[in-house]
Amino acid sequence: MNGETTLLDIATLAQWGATRRVQTRNGERNVCKAPAPAEFKNLWLANKPALQAAGISWEVDRGVFTGNICWWTPLTAEQLAADQRAQELSRATDSALMIPAPENLAYLGYQKAGIAFALARPSTLLADEMGLGKTIQAIGLINASPEIRRVLIVCPASLKLNWAKEIKKWRTRPLATEIINGGECRWPRGEGIVILNYELLTKYEAAINARPFDLLVLDEAHYTKNEKAQRTKLAHAIPATRRLYLTGTPILNRPVELFPLISALAPERWNKKSFFSFAKRYCDAKQVQAGNRWVWDFSGASNLPELQKVLRESVMVRRLKKDVLTELPPKRRAIVELEADASIKAIAAREKAKWAEQKIMIAQARAARDMAALLDDKEAYWQAAENLRGAANAAFEEMSAVRHECALAKAPLAAKFIVEQLEGSTDKIVVFAHHVDVLEIAMRDLAAYNPVLLMGGMTAEAKQGSVDRFQTDPKCRVFVGGITAAGVGLTLTASSHVVFMELDWVPANISQAEDRTHRIGQTNSVLVQHLVIEDSLDAKMAQMIITKQRIADAALDDRVAVQPALAPAQAPATVLTIKKASIDMAENIACEFEAPSAPPAPQAIPALPPAQVAAAHQALRILAGMCDGAFAQDGVGFNKFDSGFGKALAAQATLSPKQAAVAVRLATKYQGQLSPALVKAARGA
Repeated sequence: MNGETTLLDIATLAQWGATRRVQTRNGERNVCKAPAPAEFKNLWLANKPALQAAGISWEVDRGVFTGNICWWTPLTAEQLAADQRAQELSRATDSALMIPAPENLAYLGYQKAGIAFALARPSTLLADEMGLGKTIQAIGLINASPEIRRVLIVCPASLKLNWAKEIKKWRTRPLATEIINGGECRWPRGEGIVILNYELLTKYEAAINARPFDLLVLDEAHYTKNEKAQRTKLAHAIPATRRLYLTGTPILNRPVELFPLISALAPERWNKKSFFSFAKRYCDAKQVQAGNRWVWDFSGASNLPELQKVLRESVMVRRLKKDVLTELPPKRRAIVELEADASIKAIAAREKAKWAEQKIMIAQARAARDMAALLDDKEAYWQAAENLRGAANAAFEEMSAVRHECALAKAPLAAKFIVEQLEGSTDKIVVFAHHVDVLEIAMRDLAAYNPVLLMGGMTAEAKQGSVDRFQTDPKCRVFVGGITAAGVGLTLTASSHVVFMELDWVPANISQAEDRTHRIGQTNSVLVQHLVIEDSLDAKMAQMIITKQRIADAALDDRVAVQPALAPAQAPATVLTIKKASIDMAENIACEFEAPSAPPAPQAIPALPPAQVAAAHQALRILAGMCDGAFAQDGVGFNKFDSGFGKALAAQATLSPKQAAVAVRLATKYQGQLSPALVKAARGA
């Protein structure tokens, strides 16, 4: 290389170490290092341009040459081909991989592809858009990896119960799950899944670092974007064989916030030494004057398409709703259990106890009415029907009061959850509640996101102004609306995320509110979240409401994105179909009752044979004797709705033909608790 006749074999120039793939200010390259040979200085001084052209550099630290030289080479054809394949897998929407799933559950195609991507590497940034099931994919990774036996899941406090619920639903391996809370809690030993929130990392630091985990999951991993924050340092230092970071928005504001995450996931490619290369390439890093000194500014962004390409080639899998919309139902509904303190749990317990008390009272009143109808006693029927209506009204008033108390206690927790969703996304959210003071709490606690309000009592102009601003102003991230006032006639398609801080007694009102976002013009699947306290009446109601809604959706083939708007003549049929679900729900939860109607007209019912009547009567007496009054058919006498009625019939000295016919139906309904011979006789077989 010295002159025209000297050739130098670079491979033998020094004792080169292993080749590493690194990020530089000019993109990714391969590099290997070696101690500079004794004669290298003279060679460098005489042939610096030629050596640099051949990819040789000499490391400099503060203007002084170090003892290392570097050999830089482009990525190989094999590496480029592997990169291309990784990019394809990072966007994949299906996979042929067989992943264990519980009976009657199945992963969507893109979820299988995400699990397959994570299985193929030790560290993964699962950055699917919010609502695509990152939690399910994390559990699928555990199901698919028998070597994963010790798992640590770190997440926001509001998501701990939801993680436990999803694990219980999707787990196929016998791994115990334990939630770590803020009180005195013994750190679990041995195998299993541990769930704790970021705030507890300091408290349990020693226990966490005592032994490596097989899998570390950081949910809402953008919480660790600040490399100077204590939780970032603690979270990224957790020892683990495999790491899975979940976030729908890995770059919240600027690319520099991504570096702490990827440097923890792939330290061999991104580390402290490579930070400046990353910043200059992707953060438009430059020095700016601050007072009388110069400082680095990393707040910019540059070469973003290349950054996405590099991330997909290495650690990131990301799909958008629009990419997988064909696999998603038009609405996805989820119940989110919020972590509550003892005082809120006590309120929820009182609510549940009051509910049980009211159900007993109403069931007894209904039984008295039905018994009067069987006796063909018109006066007794009218009185019993009036009593039932009074009991229903009283129950509704008492339950409304205690539910209001629970909603107020839950509201700050719900607002905190919504803030976490907003911090993890650039999307907008529609928030619904019932009570005015709950709406006011939402407006107060979400003020940083420029919310608008729509509730009863506002003028039509003010309501439309709230809708218009939400639809058109990018800074307005939240719409806060009353379920009834804002639940009909509005278009809120600027969002595909709906959160209910409270529930309505009637499923149709919930469905109508959901459809403010789920209508013509919406291109994304709508995510609906019901926020509840664990083991509360709301939790039970939410599950019942969702069940009823699924039935209604299936009947209506509810697909907004592909169907035209209903013609006026079609609308009433749709409304009537949903209303029927509402009436059924009202009967199930005993919160709406029909007004007293005329007693059934006496009907001539043929008398049953005496032996059959005696057998049916005996069956009722047996059931009444063992009855514990449970609401469900639990194999111990009548359920609570039949209890008062069945016991009253059993206590009759004789049965009229109408009463005997009812006794036969009850004996048939509860035949599993009776002897086959008695059931056969009661049915007259």
